[in-house]
Amino acid sequence: MEKEVEWKEKKTSLGNAIIIGVVMLVIGMIVGLFGGEWFGGFAPYLGMSSGNNSNINWASLNEVYNKLASSYNGELDNDAILEGAKKGLTEALGDTYTVYMTAEELPIFMMICMAMWGVALV
Repeated sequence: MEKEVEWKEKKTSLGNAIIIGVVMLVIGMIVGLFGGEWFGGFAPYLGMSSGNNSNINWASLNEVYNKLASSYNGELDNDAILEGAKKGLTEALGDTYTVYMTAEELPIFMMICMAMWGVALV
């Protein structure tokens, strides 16, 4: 025959609850601010990607931009250059299902998907 366990109610003062809440909030903020740095170093050991490909050398891209900035006969539109670079990065993958869209292109794409299939998955 099993012995029944009797649960007793424990009371905590409001001051203790506030202190515990503040401590948990501070811990959450610290983990939120610095957790990405910690996870980035630990993720490869878990077989996960940290999302940071720091092994890419962007010097040649900077070289092209600097050459354009110094010798282009006209004014450079930096926003257009960045948008073109983003599109070029995704197109270079050669994957028809990976596409970069601007904020203006996305709603049009979603309307087309809704019209064709009745659903838009992004």
